[in-house]
Amino acid sequence: MQGKLREKAELFRDIEDILVDFYPNQEYCEIHGTRLLVMKTDKRDVRSTVYPRFTARKIFLYCPLCKQTSQTEGNSNWKHPPQIPMLTRGKSPFPMDIVAQVGWMKFIECKRRDDIQTEFFNTSGSSVSAGSISAMSMEFLARLKCLHNLRSDTIVEDIKEGGGYILGIDGTGDGGSDRIFIAMDLERNWVLSAAKIPSESEDNMKPHVESLKDKFGLPLANVCDMAKGMMNVLTNVMVGVPLRVCHYHFLNDIGSDLMKDEYMAVRKLIIDSGLQSYMKRLRKEMYLESLKEGINISKLAKELRSGTIPEGVSIKLCAKVQTYDIISWMLRYHEDDSCMRFPFVQPYLNFYDRCRMGLKVVTSIRRTVANGWTSPKYLRDLESKLRDGLEGQNDTINELRPAIASLREGITLFEELRRILDIPKEKGDIPRDKLIVWNSEIIAKMRIELEAFRDRLRDKQNDEKNAKEKIVLTHLDKYWPNIILDNITVKIDGKDVLIEIPRTSSEYESLFGGLKSDLRKRLGKKDIGHELNLYGDYICYVQNLKSNSYVSKMIGSIDDLPKAFEEIPHEMVRAEMELLKSRGVGYDITNGRSLGKRVELDDIRSGVEAVEKWIDKVPMDDQIGAIASNEAQSNGLLTL
Repeated sequence: MQGKLREKAELFRDIEDILVDFYPNQEYCEIHGTRLLVMKTDKRDVRSTVYPRFTARKIFLYCPLCKQTSQTEGNSNWKHPPQIPMLTRGKSPFPMDIVAQVGWMKFIECKRRDDIQTEFFNTSGSSVSAGSISAMSMEFLARLKCLHNLRSDTIVEDIKEGGGYILGIDGTGDGGSDRIFIAMDLERNWVLSAAKIPSESEDNMKPHVESLKDKFGLPLANVCDMAKGMMNVLTNVMVGVPLRVCHYHFLNDIGSDLMKDEYMAVRKLIIDSGLQSYMKRLRKEMYLESLKEGINISKLAKELRSGTIPEGVSIKLCAKVQTYDIISWMLRYHEDDSCMRFPFVQPYLNFYDRCRMGLKVVTSIRRTVANGWTSPKYLRDLESKLRDGLEGQNDTINELRPAIASLREGITLFEELRRILDIPKEKGDIPRDKLIVWNSEIIAKMRIELEAFRDRLRDKQNDEKNAKEKIVLTHLDKYWPNIILDNITVKIDGKDVLIEIPRTSSEYESLFGGLKSDLRKRLGKKDIGHELNLYGDYICYVQNLKSNSYVSKMIGSIDDLPKAFEEIPHEMVRAEMELLKSRGVGYDITNGRSLGKRVELDDIRSGVEAVEKWIDKVPMDDQIGAIASNEAQSNGLLTL
């Protein structure tokens, strides 16, 4: 029937009233052989992008002889309802392919409800309410999580065939939300489990990690950042499994302890000097003047950089354009950041260094125009301001110079450690790359260099002047077993296969980044804490649909997603939907969404008074017994 509807769909596009009858699969009673009679009919609108809009009439048949027998023998097989394959959602007019399509558009394509409504109308000619879209979106999330759990054996089989998995765990949040805990297979880049937890404490994460162990077995290795709770839960639950801390997080932690105080001091001193604000103000004034004078600064600066002096251009104008050019270059100090953040870069130190180099150019311009018997005031003021800010003897500059010198010492140690750990600067400061090292010789060299580096630091640890070395040494000693790990060799089909433990948490960092970016793009707001509380962990499973290998193993193809959804037991979906809907209330049980009306102070006060009267009348033993009988009830977070 579905195939016929698809073939004839275009013929029916302009027909408003299409009635399709659906009968049971049998015409005669399999017991008595009598022809089945019509018991009742039931009409249902069907709206889909695959089929034209039509009315499905379900025709229920019955056997009169079986009905008579049922009255005496209790037989209930006399009813014969029809089956409509595309309608598996109760009384909803929207079949499962619409649920899959709405969920895909909302959570993968990041479309808003009004955009989904428009697209649905354009493709099917039918309208769908905003409430229906929200309901189907929630059902999409619930069914996807159910499908993932229902077919977890497929993941287990793939893990066994591939020689194992590498477990990475992390958490995220926004705007004061609870934490979204995620566990990923970093070998396949699949989300294995996701949950909402109050915090990233060991107690909150332990049940989820134990569940992973029971379901998927021990991983080949674990990867996480340096959060104490994560490291403890992986060590205590995944006993004997190698644990690697993310090298980016490791460097970030060292860099912050090593340089943060001094860098913030340098930053404040440079801001207080007013040098940056002065140059921005001067550049704006020069630009506005050039507009009034009809001067194309950009074009003229480009010609002067090439060594070409246009005919009719004065020395004074050359000085003005070149001064504007060097100011712009000094203010573009963020170019030296390479899209990184502190401590991987020090932006204000870059600005300071550019000003030192820029001062030489400004002095050269001033001397050049002086030979032409001119000395513009803005040029003299700029040179004086730069020289005072870099070479002056006031209190600010006297504090700035030693602070910068000390900061550079920390940078030297930091960069040496970064070189040993082989983390290229072009990779950025957040783990966007696994930094795989397949060569065992390179790993051995890295370990030898790191040991030598640690030994040098240990030789200086008793010297009070080497406090920076002590900071680095403390971190190295604390995380030493988790920094350099060897490759893992597993047997697959009788052959040795080398598996490298990722050196960063790039996969789940990228997942969290993409998840939050998608939410902000669709919602149009920065704070997405409410949405993370509502369905953040469910969206983590949506990210699996972006993996071709996951879709191929778990579903077959993305076109088969509606069929896979249909196979999920109704009870399983209903339980998941109830859990998901309950999240809308959150921690506030007085807002009326769960109780039918908003709870007022008098409502609570009346309950308190009722308990007071109860305590006065009921014996103490009965009170204790009543309280104890309720202590075992739990809402999943707190014992009530």
